[in-house]
Amino acid sequence: MDILQAATYLGCSERFLRRLIHERRIPFIRLGGHKIRFSPVDLDRWVDAQRVESKR
Repeated sequence: MDILQAATYLGCSERFLRRLIHERRIPFIRLGGHKIRFSPVDLDRWVDAQRVESKR
């Protein structure tokens, strides 16, 4: 997936996703110099890792 597809998949803005990439807070694949791609499996794992359990 490219950045726009990944942002749609995650339900966030492209700008927010670019910030996560810049801060290296989300897994991505760099192809060549500037092309960024995402694996849907990696994105699903990342989302699961962000889970915050309730206190009750």
